[in-house]
Parts: sequence; C-alpha cells; structure tokens
Amino acid sequence: MVQRSSIHARADLRAVLRDSPVTHRQRRASKTMTGKPAHVRDRDRACRLAPDDPAEALAIARKIEAPWYRAQALAYAARFAERHRVLAIAQEACAAADRGEDDYQRAAARAWPLCALIERGLEARAREELEVALELARRSSPIGSRAEALVLLMEASYALGRSVRLELVDEVASLDHSGAHWRVRRAHERALSLLAHDDLDEATRRAEVDDPARARRLRSAALERAREPRSLFW
Repeated sequence: MVQRSSIHARADLRAVLRDSPVTHRQRRASKTMTGKPAHVRDRDRACRLAPDDPAEALAIARKIEAPWYRAQALAYAARFAERHRVLAIAQEACAAADRGEDDYQRAAARAWPLCALIERGLEARAREELEVALELARRSSPIGSRAEALVLLMEASYALGRSVRLELVDEVASLDHSGAHWRVRRAHERALSLLAHDDLDEATRRAEVDDPARARRLRSAALERAREPRSLFW
C-alpha cells in the first residue's frame, strides 16, 4: 500500500508541474482512455479545422469548458472567419480568457485573440485589448508570473510596432532588480532578445545596468540570442 501511494503521489506531482494552466482536478476529470484531456483534443481539432471550416472550428471551440483552451480555439476560429465575424469571435475568446483562475491566466490567454486581431488587420481593437491584458498582467502574482505574462504579450503584440515593444521591455526590466526571482531575470533576457531581433542597438543600450555581471548577461541575451517572436499559432 505504501508503494502504491508513492506511485500515485509522484503521478500527481508530474501533473502539477506540467505547463498547462488547467488544474490537476480538471485534467483528471477530462481524461479519456487515451490519456489526453478532452479540452486539449478539442482545441487541437478546432485548430486543424479552422483554415478549411472555420464554422465547424467555432462550434467545437464553443464546447470547450477549460478557459485557456477555449480562448485558444476561438482565436484560431477568428483567424479564418468571415471578415464581419472576426471581431465578435475574438471578443468571445477574450471572454473565455477572462474566466481564467487568476490574473496571470486571464492576461496570458488574451495573447491568442490579440494575435488574431492583429493578423486580421484590426490593430486599433488589438491595442485596446492589449491594454486590458496589460492591466491584468500587472496584477499577476507571483512576480515571476507577472514578468512571463508581459513577455508573452510582447510576443503577441510584436507587430504593433517599436513603441509597444519598448514599453513592454521597460515594464519587465522594472521588475529585475538585485535579488530578483530567476523567472524575472529569464523574462528580462527573453524580452531583450526579442527586441534585439529588429532593434539591436536599443537592446544593447537597455542591457547596460549598474550590476556588471548582470549587464554582461543581458548583453549576451541581446547580442548572441536575438530571436524573432515565436508564432502563437501552430
């Protein structure tokens, strides 16, 4: 009995440590015989269908209960929907994100509809949604989650231009101080590496901080690890 309990405990720990924001209880409740959660399968199916059948993708997305995956699937449907339906579907995705369990989830899940709005040329509305997402991100805790949410939003909003990128780099940098959590430091380096993709001079300038060792690390992120924003859609 002790060995069986130990095995179960390790399995529970692995579930908690996965990247998904869905809780362990939600995951266990939605698993099928294949071991893959239903909300993940439905999200993936909606994403596959969206380019050829956005109406069916939308119908599937609306059946997903887990907010994170519902927001992603709805954002996919918005990318391929008829022009007059894009905004309404993106708003549905934002509403799904707003059902997240905490401010981090609510902010980060908005990255997908934000990206869809930009792709479909609705930049003015995307800027409005970015402001909402930023307010949520600023309230996120712990501070490592706050920094990571800001970087995700930087990637999603990258196409909105240099001023947006600089604002977000500065917000992440403001969290990185002596003794900052390693997730904050990593997020700051990622933000600079993103900025360096199109603005190397500015990224290296912003890497100059008072701590020499930290400055070297940030310069390395800008000079050696410059990268373009990852696509949020797969």
